[in-house]
Amino acid sequence: MAFATIDDVKEHAIFKAELSSKSDQELTYLLKRAERQVITLVRSNFENETDPQVLFDLNVVTVFMVDKLYLMAQPDVAENAIIGIQSEDLLERSYSLSKDKMVAAQNFEAEFSSLIQSLRARNGVRRPIFDIGRGPSYWKDDEA
Repeated sequence: MAFATIDDVKEHAIFKAELSSKSDQELTYLLKRAERQVITLVRSNFENETDPQVLFDLNVVTVFMVDKLYLMAQPDVAENAIIGIQSEDLLERSYSLSKDKMVAAQNFEAEFSSLIQSLRARNGVRRPIFDIGRGPSYWKDDEA
C-alpha cells in the first residue's frame, strides 16, 4: 500500500513547482525512498491500516519526506545543511542563513516529528530511537 501518490506530491508538496517538473519515474523513486524512510522511522509498514486519520498522517509525512529528500539533493542546499553554515566570509563572498528560513525549517521539522511520534504511538512505540538525556533506546516498551 502506497502512503502517497505522485498526484499527492504535485498537489501538496512544499516544492510542488519543482517536483512537478520531475518525471513520473523520478517522483516514483522519491516516493519509494520517502515511504521506506517513514516505515523505518515509525517501525511499521501499516499494511492493514484502515483508520482514515492514520492514513492521512501517513500521506502527509510521506509528502514531507519527499520534500526533504528533494531539498537535500540540491547541491547548494546539501552542502550548507551538512556543514550547518550560519554565517561565513570567504574573501569577497559572504554566506548566511536567514532567520525566516531557520524558523520555517524548525516549523517543518516540528510538524514532521510530531506526526512521526503520533504514528509511532499508534504502532505501540513509545520511546524515541535516541534520547540525548538517556542515550540509545534499549528500553522495553512497557517501561514508563
